[in-house]
Amino acid sequence: MPGCGSASDVMKTRSLLLLFLLLAIPATHAETDPLVSLFNFQMRMAEGGNVKAMMKVGEMYENGEGTPRNYDKALEMYRRARARGEPSADAAIRRVEAKRRQAASRTGATPRAAGPVTAGTKATPPQKRGKPKKTSTRSNRSTAQEKARR
Repeated sequence: MPGCGSASDVMKTRSLLLLFLLLAIPATHAETDPLVSLFNFQMRMAEGGNVKAMMKVGEMYENGEGTPRNYDKALEMYRRARARGEPSADAAIRRVEAKRRQAASRTGATPRAAGPVTAGTKATPPQKRGKPKKTSTRSNRSTAQEKARR
């Protein structure tokens, strides 16, 4: 028949089509998860300035619903909502900061600062572990002088 490809051309075309469909399934499957869809929708609304959506996105980050749990991003969203006057944002910020401290104490990590460093302030450097340095205080000097007298 004129215009028809060989059997191997048809098989190649079918194989490529099947490969394309198999690669496309995971990308479309993520959108079929209702929590992922809700998260994406709320994120678009929050980026548009919707305060209630900012709170919902913060909650979803806080609880790991539709997105991996991320306390830093939850705090960021709650702070954006607070800046726009959301009264419940303060309680949400305190709750997430407490959760973050609790998670850090379980892992032995030091929790990061609660907010960004603003102009005119300095970040506190992390504390070194180990023996503390001896400082020269009046009580240390007097103790050293007593030992020298003996």
